Amino acid sequence: MHAWNTISRTSDDKVTLAIQLLETVSKDESIPILEFMRKRGGGTFHDILLSLKINAQDLERQLKQLIAAGALKTKKKTTATYYTLNQGRLSTISQVAGRLNELRLEGVKKS
Repeated sequence: MHAWNTISRTSDDKVTLAIQLLETVSKDESIPILEFMRKRGGGTFHDILLSLKINAQDLERQLKQLIAAGALKTKKKTTATYYTLNQGRLSTISQVAGRLNELRLEGVKKS
């Protein structure tokens, strides 16, 4: 285990990125989009907009954040961009969240 003063800048950046990813996918605004993708397997901007009935600008902003976090992938179709879940990345995010929760619980038990 690393002592605080031996943590490298790279590992610090990875922790910061992991926190940002977890925060992005756990936002209240993200959950309906991710749930839509899970149920339907994906969709276009228009599909998501009509189904969720949210503001187009808010949806665009949230989709960009989810893509940047790696939770969504895009496929260019002839008429529109098609959004799908990035199953591999979500699996990794889930594992990281689970491990963080285990560490938190272990800390509580030691206190």
